[in-house]
Amino acid sequence: MRTEYLEYLLEVARTKSISAAAKKLFIGQTTLSAIINSVENELNVKIFQRTHRGVALTAARISRTGACTRFVNV
Repeated sequence: MRTEYLEYLLEVARTKSISAAAKKLFIGQTTLSAIINSVENELNVKIFQRTHRGVALTAARISRTGACTRFVNV
């Protein structure tokens, strides 16, 4: 996984929307969705629960968000 993908995942978690995060990150929505799917497959874990209203972190991932934020901010 590329380290910038952590930034992408954090932005999706902040905005609770793949399309809003994609706009802020200046990348395409389909590209961001593909990155999320790739990371989820690589880690063999579901990071986001997708709904028609947006996305939410799965319960198992909420505790990891702080660690990712600290890593990205180093």
